[in-house]
Amino acid sequence: MVGFCDSNVLKWAYDRLCIPAECYLRVLWCAAHPDAGLLATGSGMNTGPDPDPVDPIPYCVAGKTTRRHYVYLKCLVLVSLFVLLQPLAAFRLRPIAVEFARVRRLPLSHRCLNMSTTTTITAAPKVETPFTTGAIQQDANFWREYIASRPSPSEDFFRVIQDYHTSHGDPSTAIAHDVGTGPGNIAERLLRYYDRVVGSDLNQNALAAAPHLVAPDLVSRLTLVHSAAEGLADAGVVEDNIGGGGKTNLLTVSECIPLLDAPRALGAFRSLLRPGGTLAIYFYGRPIFTGGADPARLDALYDRIATRICSFLLPFKGTPGFPIHQRAAEALFSQLDSIALPSEEWADVVRYKWNPDFPLLFNSQGGYDFDLVYVDRREAGETTKEIHDRTWWQDEWDADRIKAYLDSVYPGYIAKAGDRYAEVEEGIEEFREALGGGAVPVTFPVVLLLATRK
Repeated sequence: MVGFCDSNVLKWAYDRLCIPAECYLRVLWCAAHPDAGLLATGSGMNTGPDPDPVDPIPYCVAGKTTRRHYVYLKCLVLVSLFVLLQPLAAFRLRPIAVEFARVRRLPLSHRCLNMSTTTTITAAPKVETPFTTGAIQQDANFWREYIASRPSPSEDFFRVIQDYHTSHGDPSTAIAHDVGTGPGNIAERLLRYYDRVVGSDLNQNALAAAPHLVAPDLVSRLTLVHSAAEGLADAGVVEDNIGGGGKTNLLTVSECIPLLDAPRALGAFRSLLRPGGTLAIYFYGRPIFTGGADPARLDALYDRIATRICSFLLPFKGTPGFPIHQRAAEALFSQLDSIALPSEEWADVVRYKWNPDFPLLFNSQGGYDFDLVYVDRREAGETTKEIHDRTWWQDEWDADRIKAYLDSVYPGYIAKAGDRYAEVEEGIEEFREALGGGAVPVTFPVVLLLATRK
């Protein structure tokens, strides 16, 4: 027993195995007195099981089942094995052998019948979300095509935001922050109005592409931050010198609010903004065809193809990502009226809706396996402005541009489509014929929410 009680062994048992000396010595005493069983304690005999057995691992000690005795035996075995494996240490090996022999002589009822445990680790289920899952792995080429295929907000749109900002609250233009900046195309546009712009995104590949896609003479005034929108207010994510700690003048949320946990995200945005700072949330939807021989036929043809593509991504319902799909569809179906801007936190709320007779959704109900529900969380005192303007954000699109737009809206769908992808190719060729091989004017439904931070 002397070798076991060596101070070096006791210190190692405590430092490396977190075994208190009292516990270790009690095990040794029990091993040296097998006839007394392992139930003896300093205060007498414990004749019952532990009052709160955490691990119901079966083993018997003098006919009694206790968790503590299993731990004691395990401690003894661990320390003893360590000593045996280090013959060069100044530990006496003969006492070790003696103590092991004594343990081996214990009656069967004194021995541990099952000293093994099995831990099952279940991998977290993969969560697929609208757009983000397909876009997260894309390289700079995808983001270059993304910018080329997506509608480009008109300068009049940015003037609406800027006119609101300069006429409400604090009109300073030192720092703007574009949330969901992707490859930085909207952040670049904001640099025309603000001294410095921060672009944040969850997608690190998109951020890596941004410096190669933004004009070289503007990059020095652009700071990129890798973060989820909901975590932007966390300590150290956005430094004070780039708008953290309530120093941001304008915060835009570009084409991503349906994907976010809106209450948490809005809390983070409010923490970044100065009192009197401006929040601008916007989203654009599907193209509206305004030219050609039969614009209504083109609208229906687009919807048929987009809805079929969305169906390739099913199922949504019953999957880990379903709450996000449902939240996103709800926000778009509701034209962002589901996004609440509480009056105790935000003032002068204005909701612009351009071309609201068309949905913000990229496809119709047939692309979903759940019902779409309109939700209205607007408060009294807010202003909603509906504007029907078929020249808003107007552009010219041909069949290839339509295909590129669909590829950017549903990244990764081709792999899921498999042989069904032929249906999309046939639809695009039908589009090409309907367009006569040329291009036609398009516009978009656009919703813009403006609010001043209280």
